[in-house]
Amino acid sequence: PARRAFGILLFYEYTDSRVQDVGALAAELEALCTRLHLSGRLRTSQEGINGCLSGTWADCQAFTAAMREVCDGLFRRTDFKLAPCSEEQQFRGLKVWQSDEVCGLFAGDEHRLEAATDLAEKERGQHLSPEEWHSMLSTSAPEEVILFDVRNFYETRIGRFARRDQAGRDEVDLVDPKTRLFSETPAFLCKEENLARFRSKKVMMYCTGGVRCERASAYLKQKLGRDADVFQLEGGIQRYLEAFPDGGLFEGSMHVFDRRGRVGGAEIAAAA
Repeated sequence: PARRAFGILLFYEYTDSRVQDVGALAAELEALCTRLHLSGRLRTSQEGINGCLSGTWADCQAFTAAMREVCDGLFRRTDFKLAPCSEEQQFRGLKVWQSDEVCGLFAGDEHRLEAATDLAEKERGQHLSPEEWHSMLSTSAPEEVILFDVRNFYETRIGRFARRDQAGRDEVDLVDPKTRLFSETPAFLCKEENLARFRSKKVMMYCTGGVRCERASAYLKQKLGRDADVFQLEGGIQRYLEAFPDGGLFEGSMHVFDRRGRVGGAEIAAAA
């Protein structure tokens, strides 16, 4: 079908064993992208990879298959999220680069690599499938649960999770840090008045595809204590909208970091 002629491929992987030669990994993945005529952005680091690529649907699928085999199977279990786009919505050009982090939680910190390495050893939030997430948000007592949107303000203002009563009022509190950059999250979580909102609650954390929650959930658990109930939406909003094409409990649109700008459940579900 025409709607599947081109695709946007979103993926990340925090590797259990650290990448030994980041330069070699970057070169190998850049060569693979070039061979398959893919465009977009791909960050590599000792922690793993984080990418958003575009190309023909077939070439995106070929990239996914090839990634299962490279680096001795290091990315065999990576969750590759493929969604349709138009030819005009593809990225312009390809950028593959090396970084200290898969996702820049500590960007600008003079001890960035040390902080990222230390956090990598900490326990992350418990993953919930889209169905488990939907059930927990739908059935939990309002006073027992709190939502935490770790995206930036330009993302949260066009779409968010919510549970409404019959009058349309919020039943579950939402923490929106209104950050401009992901790297502002640690400063937000270092303030006791912000942490107090999470204490003694089931924290339901979410982002676009899941990558920001991997580190933010570990950081939050470090601040609240290991026994804190922190959960994260597996595969992010994108996987949730695939499971609930009508939007489910997600209101509005999902901001995406490509030429589509924003998408809804029906557009995401077209890939299913």
